[in-house]
Amino acid sequence: MTSNIKMKLALILGSTLLLLLVTVGATFYTVRLQEGDAVVINIAGRQRMLSQKTIKEAYTISLSESEKAAEYRKKLRKTVDLFEKSIHGWDCRRQPIRRY
Repeated sequence: MTSNIKMKLALILGSTLLLLLVTVGATFYTVRLQEGDAVVINIAGRQRMLSQKTIKEAYTISLSESEKAAEYRKKLRKTVDLFEKSIHGWDCRRQPIRRY
């Protein structure tokens, strides 16, 4: 009688342990699959920010006086260059894009 109870208890404990191991394994596998997603989301957010910044700087140039327009054009050129670098790095997946 006690042998039967011990067998059932061992089966329940073993099943629980197996379920726990499968759950942990599935979690690690899922996290591994999602590692690249963070990079893509960050680059997309950066591109959105740079596109808004480009529009703001272009609008500022249109409203500025001629002596300040050259300074704003330099800022706009830097923003556009960074946007293009980010796009190129995203397409080629060469190396992580650093903040400038």
